[in-house]
Amino acid sequence: MTPVTNVRIWWDTSVSAYRVSFPYDKVLVEFLSKQVPISDRHWDPTLKIWTCAERVLTPMLAFFKMLNITPSVMTRQQVESQHSTGPVSQRVVPLDTVLCEFVRLLPYTAAQKAYRAAAMELHPDKGGDATKAASLNVVWARIAKEVYGQQ
Repeated sequence: MTPVTNVRIWWDTSVSAYRVSFPYDKVLVEFLSKQVPISDRHWDPTLKIWTCAERVLTPMLAFFKMLNITPSVMTRQQVESQHSTGPVSQRVVPLDTVLCEFVRLLPYTAAQKAYRAAAMELHPDKGGDATKAASLNVVWARIAKEVYGQQ
């Protein structure tokens, strides 16, 4: 079994709960299904994202640590401190930082879909720019590997 390396957990103010995203892994799904009461979790099959009550964050993080998984986490406090200083786009934060944060929060399947659409538009056989297509492929390979743990 390939170790899961791209677990993302973030506070979603719109539902006042944590969102959890990771590629399918039987052990993680069984943990969430058996250890987190159904009243504290919800699976969205369309988005492929779990929604969990705030009180299960600490046990989840302990479980991930036991499995040597280091998730990318955006806590409620971090999100609220960002909101208290204004939206990300209005704060003095470098654009590359904002873009990195966006990509980390984006589920792998959504990022892959965007990459494929861009690759089709930039492909030289479709009238696109070969240099841009090549650059896109190099950038996507690095993002897929470093952000999403894909080989």
